[in-house]
Amino acid sequence: MQEGNVQEQRGRSFQVCPAKLDELCSQVKYELLAQEKYKEPDYSIDKLAYDLGTCTRYVSAVFAERFNCSFRSFLNHCRVEAATSLMEDEKYQDSKVGDIYQLVGFANRQSFYNWFTKFMGLTPRQYHLKCWE
Repeated sequence: MQEGNVQEQRGRSFQVCPAKLDELCSQVKYELLAQEKYKEPDYSIDKLAYDLGTCTRYVSAVFAERFNCSFRSFLNHCRVEAATSLMEDEKYQDSKVGDIYQLVGFANRQSFYNWFTKFMGLTPRQYHLKCWE
């Protein structure tokens, strides 16, 4: 850890300097989106930090400061976005929702339904049917 990247405040809490946050933000987007790491069901903030060669505290700070959400929320939002794209694709018109959640990295159907409904306001089945009315 480089001293210039962290400012200690009141003992435990810290702030990562803005330049370091910007750099990590770009790297996070590349790893999760361009490299499609969100499709790995067991992908974690620890694995992301390892892939970026940094610590989880820095990565957590990126999500809090640059994305205004947690790692888990960001990751599952990426998965839901990928699922909606598949549901809108003619190739997947006749696919079952149970097949789609696995393609985008959700480990189980319940988690997929919960996150999908939270972000989209519809269940995956409702959304899929609506796409092809």
